[in-house]
Amino acid sequence: GCAVLSMSSKQKIVTRDSTEAELVGLSDKLMCVVKCYDFLAAQGMDMPVPKVLQDNTSTITLVTKGGGKYRTKYLRVRQAFVKECCEDAAVTIHYIPTARMLADMLTKPLQGVLFRELARRVTGQ
Repeated sequence: GCAVLSMSSKQKIVTRDSTEAELVGLSDKLMCVVKCYDFLAAQGMDMPVPKVLQDNTSTITLVTKGGGKYRTKYLRVRQAFVKECCEDAAVTIHYIPTARMLADMLTKPLQGVLFRELARRVTGQ
């Protein structure tokens, strides 16, 4: 019931739309998720398959069902890597609405009710 890994970083490549940006972020951080899972499993912990939350339905479709056209081969490679992880059951990708995405606390300047709600959920109060 607690976060094992929280991080925020800049993307190293330029993207043209939100689907590409989400795909780049997902592929960059997915290796960290798999490494953490493997480490904890090696310590003898019995855990379910890691669940990765995503708020972009187009990105979820690309990495679970495939398809799409990409500007570069690098984006195709990223999509293939995430799709392979999903097919091998190394991770599962789940949709969560943007308003409930805790990661937004680390990446966006939030204010008002949304900020207070996410802050309450992060601190567990």
